[in-house]
Amino acid sequence: QYCIRRTSHKPPSRRLHYQRIIALVHRQSTHRYLHQHKSNLTLPNRSIVTCSPNRHSALHKSRINQLHTLKFKAFCTTSSDSNTPTTKTETRGSKKVRKAKYRFAAQFVYIPLVLFCGVCIAYKEEILTYFMIQMFKRREEFMKKCYPKRIILIRHGESEANINHVILADVADHEIPLTPRGYEEALQAGRELKELICDEDLYCYYSPYKRARETLYAILEGGNLGKQTKVQIEDVRLIEQKFGNHQNPEWMEQERILRLKYGRYFYQFKEGESGLDVTLRATAFTDRLFDHFRTGYYSTRPDIEWNVLIVSHGLFMRVFLKSFLRKTVDDFQKWYNYANCEMCILVKDQHGEYSVHPSTPLPLTPRRRSA
Repeated sequence: QYCIRRTSHKPPSRRLHYQRIIALVHRQSTHRYLHQHKSNLTLPNRSIVTCSPNRHSALHKSRINQLHTLKFKAFCTTSSDSNTPTTKTETRGSKKVRKAKYRFAAQFVYIPLVLFCGVCIAYKEEILTYFMIQMFKRREEFMKKCYPKRIILIRHGESEANINHVILADVADHEIPLTPRGYEEALQAGRELKELICDEDLYCYYSPYKRARETLYAILEGGNLGKQTKVQIEDVRLIEQKFGNHQNPEWMEQERILRLKYGRYFYQFKEGESGLDVTLRATAFTDRLFDHFRTGYYSTRPDIEWNVLIVSHGLFMRVFLKSFLRKTVDDFQKWYNYANCEMCILVKDQHGEYSVHPSTPLPLTPRRRSA
């Protein structure tokens, strides 16, 4: 019944050859499956290969269906499964492999994971504290990279009160203008500042007093710094120490003698301020300066070099340096005012700390008499 009738003397085509091979594989796989699963077959007593002459009987149809089912199952079984018989030794070997894998996973994965979770739960506060400290340290190191390269303090140029103190008896201190010489000093300071910072960005803070505003204008004009100056901020905390509303020359001379006896830092002028009051203003300004460093435009741009310029007065510069550099009162009393339009340059080191540049040291001897 499996013979194929030839209709010509030509050799069989490739398709016919493949059909013969497939039929042969079906027969072999069917007989192999029947041999292995004799006990599980629920066929009638008659042979499954023999066919009943009654093709329309229900028994014949059931046998044919079961035969096709067995053929399909046998054909679906892979040759590898049929060639590798399942023995007891192989079953025992697979169990050993599974046990070895489980032991390996338990020893190197599950147990360390459980121990790690237990330690994290037991010391969660210490672990969180450690990571928070490390995070803030890294943030602080990054912020220090964003700090300005230099902080430059410049005292105002020569004013009318530096030449004649009597003018303070009639003119308010905040209305004292620069002299022509003071304007020239400011122009020269601007040229020196341009040589120092070149094309780097500049942020300016200045006192609202007239002589300080005129000094800043002359500095920017002399150094041609208008384009690279990003911001000009007026801050009332940068004003000079208040000696009183109108200063009588005789009365002011007596006040200065008493200040030398009492102490330059703690002595408070009548209707004026002491060095301690100016320190409180300078400390508040220092806090604002660092807030600007941490939250300003350059706080996320460590690759940009920028500088801060502070145009103020003689006593405020000393008090600011005391607050900014964390110096003592004894150190403050050893210092004297910078000269008009003299610079004090604070340079940042690799750790983000500032120090006075050796070229602009703090004066330890009196300079020219100034307001």
